Amino acid sequence: MPTRKTPAKKAGSRAAATGKSSRQSAAWRAKTLACMRKLIQQADPQVVEEIKWRKPGNGMQGVPVWSH
Repeated sequence: MPTRKTPAKKAGSRAAATGKSSRQSAAWRAKTLACMRKLIQQADPQVVEEIKWRKPGNGMQGVPVWSH
């Protein structure tokens, strides 16, 4: 049975689609986080935001947490 080869054009477009998806995901995260920050600040102006758990798996962005 002959093997199928993926044309270079398709492989490149897959990589482009993955990059686009990653950028869309980052944009969605930033937009959602901005809304959450605003709501939390309105609810409790004295709250303190910290970034914890920075690691390569989350792009070194970490996880925001709020406390007093």
